[in-house]
Amino acid sequence: MFLSWSRSFQNNTLLHLQQKVDDLASKHAYNPHEEYADVESTLRSHLESFLETARSFNMIYTKEIRPWTHMMEVPQLHGFGPAANHLLEAYKMLLKVSN
Repeated sequence: MFLSWSRSFQNNTLLHLQQKVDDLASKHAYNPHEEYADVESTLRSHLESFLETARSFNMIYTKEIRPWTHMMEVPQLHGFGPAANHLLEAYKMLLKVSN
């Protein structure tokens, strides 16, 4: 049940984030000659915050959740298909980049 809720929450969060990005992108015209230092700084801070959250989740999962579930069968990510593998690889890459 927790995994089902977690997947649903992740899907909703990702969809909401994509909608926000699309909404912001539609409000601002791209100017290739404009300086984007402020935007880059803001984006970097958001990504750092995300990575910190991912690290915290990974620590909680490793120390709290995984010991309880290591004897259970590994759940399959039904309904995600190739997107699940892509998401997992992206998460692993973010962990490598952040360390």
